Amino acid sequence: MVEASFGYEDFIVRMATGLLVGALIGIERERAQLVGKSEKSGSIPGFRSMGFMGLYGSATGYVSSYTASQYGVVFAALIAGLGAATITLLTLLFAYTRMIRLRAMGFTTYVVILLTFVAGLMSGMGLILEGVAVGVIGGLLLASKYPVVRMTRSVSYSELIALMEVAALILVLGPAVYYAGGYIPFIDVFQVYIFFTAIVAVSFTSYIASRIWGVRGFVTSIILGSIVNSEAVVASIASRRDIDRGVVFQAVVAALSVMQLRIAGLGLLALLVGGGFPQGEVVLHFRDNILPWLILLALMTIASIVAWASTLALEKVENKGVIPGTPLQWGVAVRGAVAFLLLTLLFDAASRALSGYTGNIAFLTLSIIGGFISANATLLSLAGLLTRLGADTFTVGILGIALGATFNKILYTRAVGAPPETVKEITKATALMSLLPVFFLILFWLLLQTPTG
Repeated sequence: MVEASFGYEDFIVRMATGLLVGALIGIERERAQLVGKSEKSGSIPGFRSMGFMGLYGSATGYVSSYTASQYGVVFAALIAGLGAATITLLTLLFAYTRMIRLRAMGFTTYVVILLTFVAGLMSGMGLILEGVAVGVIGGLLLASKYPVVRMTRSVSYSELIALMEVAALILVLGPAVYYAGGYIPFIDVFQVYIFFTAIVAVSFTSYIASRIWGVRGFVTSIILGSIVNSEAVVASIASRRDIDRGVVFQAVVAALSVMQLRIAGLGLLALLVGGGFPQGEVVLHFRDNILPWLILLALMTIASIVAWASTLALEKVENKGVIPGTPLQWGVAVRGAVAFLLLTLLFDAASRALSGYTGNIAFLTLSIIGGFISANATLLSLAGLLTRLGADTFTVGILGIALGATFNKILYTRAVGAPPETVKEITKATALMSLLPVFFLILFWLLLQTPTG
């Protein structure tokens, strides 16, 4: 069968695994009896019954494996089939008795019995990890019943439909777009799909978090969403017509500060991994070795302070208006994806136009345009060129990416059809946060021009 090792230690491991898997499921069944409201729940097999079920399965699997090594696969299959048929027959008799005499409907208990036997059988055949995985997954599914019931009671039908739509967008449409995108020239369809999905996911998670935790959920969704895709967060905020102007300003400031913190942190990580910091007995020079690190650390520090202050200001607002009117914003996602596609085409054209220029101004321009389009993609490109660019030029590129990624929020704000007062608040927040990368760009350039003596 699966394994031909039949020492005593191996026997103990297989039997113990089957027993423990069954006992784990049995503990959950015992807990279900305590929580159950009906006296009929007492007929559920518990710790001992499920433990013996797993042990019986592992014994069957062990005997069938041993038989396969001695007499062939056919006899082993007969033994495994006989064990499975016995359990199936007992389960059918138990189901008949329970349904007819106790009038207890439901099939979960019977499926659990068979699942426990299968997990024990796998363990007995030498598939230890696989058997444990089956038992643990089954136990988790059983234990999730009551939390899921409580959650379902608080979820409306429209919210459930929205969840299904998001799942279909990710699990069904995503693979199709990934494979079909290679047949469409000049356009990276999958990247456009990712951006579209990000806006939909941000709007959905913001709705759910705000509905459950109010302002705190609204703030949390902004912070977590900006770590992944700040454009999607700002587009979602810009489409709202029910929140106060001050809330819009603080929310966008929080999103932009978290975004700049992420870019600077990834830049530091690239310096570390790419050898941007000297090692061994290399002499440290402030301007050549330490300055890029200090500049990015300073940007991270100030961005962290701004993010902390803006989130504190947000948590003081009233709950009114922080919950979106709808879980999904399909129109906003479509307009944002179209804007992203147009910007991508613009970036490709700008890259070709500036490809022949190698000066710092051309490099900074490309970094700003790249950050304007896709900060993560541009940062990854720079990280791959770190050894050729050097730490100083790489740091200039990181600051340019942060600047471009800050400015692009105005375009996405207009693309999603934000009201004039919202556009004004987001423009103010963008102008304020753009001062950080501009300041550090100027400071870094001045320090690089300083003679080393």
